[in-house]
Parts: sequence; C-alpha cells; structure tokens
Amino acid sequence: MDMTPKQFVLRLGGYREVAARIGISPKTMHAYSLRKRLPAGLYAACCELAREKGSAQPTPSLFDFKPLIERVAA
Repeated sequence: MDMTPKQFVLRLGGYREVAARIGISPKTMHAYSLRKRLPAGLYAACCELAREKGSAQPTPSLFDFKPLIERVAA
C-alpha cells in the first residue's frame, strides 16, 4: 500500500515541524497533508528533509506532478 501524504508528514515529525522547515504556515501544511497528493513544488524540500531525518525518500507519486500532454500525430 502506498503511503499517504499524512503518513509521510507524520514520519517527518508532523505538520508543524515540516511547515517550519519548509517555510509555510502550519495551517497550510496541515491542509496539504490531508489531500490526496502533496504539491509538486514541495518535492525537493521533502526529499531533503527526509534525508535529514534518515527516512526513506518520498516517491514522486506522493506529489501532484503534471503529466506530459500526449502529442497528436500530424
């Protein structure tokens, strides 16, 4: 089973600690943690924070990356 954003944030110390390290409000981080995926813009910071904590790196699927649009054959 894949990890949820909430589980990942808890593993890093909870939404207040993660928010403080990333530089966003705790309220915003809490809201992010309850979503289906975390914002893609937080990926690098979350990877770095996971390294600092000695935790496994998050999978990209935990974040809301935009897929490429399929090309239409000309």
